[in-house]
Amino acid sequence: MPPTEAPGDNLAELDDDLRNAVLAEARLEDIETVAYIDLDQAGRYIEGCLVLACERLGWFRREDDRWESEWRQLSELSEAELVEGLGVNLLRLHAAGKIVGDYRCSMRHAKDLARLHRRLERILAGREEAEGAEGWGGEEGKGLRCEQCGRVLPAWSDFCPSCMSRRKVLSRLMDFVKPYKWHVAAGMALMITVTGLQLCMPLLYRPIIDEGLGGHFGGEPNWQLFVRYVGLFTGAMVMSIILSTVMRRIVAKMGVCVGRDV
Repeated sequence: MPPTEAPGDNLAELDDDLRNAVLAEARLEDIETVAYIDLDQAGRYIEGCLVLACERLGWFRREDDRWESEWRQLSELSEAELVEGLGVNLLRLHAAGKIVGDYRCSMRHAKDLARLHRRLERILAGREEAEGAEGWGGEEGKGLRCEQCGRVLPAWSDFCPSCMSRRKVLSRLMDFVKPYKWHVAAGMALMITVTGLQLCMPLLYRPIIDEGLGGHFGGEPNWQLFVRYVGLFTGAMVMSIILSTVMRRIVAKMGVCVGRDV
C-alpha cells in the first residue's frame, strides 16, 4: 500500500521506493525540500535525488536496484553555487575553499534544484525563510523582478529570458566551446582551404578548353597543356574531397563533445 500524502508533504513528488528510503533516514517534518538529480559527471542519465533536511543534506542514488545514501552536515559547507547551462543546471558545493560536490540535472528538474539552492543559500547565510514564501514558479517564484522590463524572474533562473541579449546567449555557448578551440581553428582553416579549392576549379575550365583543346578561333590542341590542366583540376578536386572529409570529422567530433558537456 503506497504511503499516504500528508498536508505539507515535501516528499509527495517522489516515487514510493525513494520516499521510503528517505523516510528510513530522516523524519518527514525535518525535510524542507527535494530535487531530482538525473545526470552524472559525464552527462549520462542516472536516478538520484538531493534531500535538504534539518541541518544536513542527503544524496540518494540508485545502485543495483537499491538506493544508496550519503549525508553531509550543512555546518561543513561554506557556499552553494548554482551554475545554469544550456540544457543542464549544476549545483556546486564548497567547503573550506574546495569543491566537495557537483550535482547536475536536466531542465526537467531545474525548478526543483533552483528551489533547493535558494533554501540552502538562506540556511548557509543564516537567514530565516518565511513560511510559504517558496512556490513552484510564476508570481510565487523568487519574487524578484527584472530591472529592465519589470517581469517576475522565473523560479529556475537568475536572469530574465525576455531581456537576455543574443550576445549573452552566444557568450554562454562559447564557454562550452573554449576547451575545443584548436578543433574550431582547424575546422575553420580547413573550411577556408576547401572553399578556395572549389573556387579555383572553375578557373581551370577556360585554359583546358581554349589552350588544351584549342577551342579558341584557329587554335591547335596542346595536349601537354591539356594533361597539365586536367591534372591540376583532378588534384584540386581530390584534395577538396579529402579536406572536406577531415573537416566534417573534426566538426562532428567537436559537436559530440560540446553536446556531452552541455
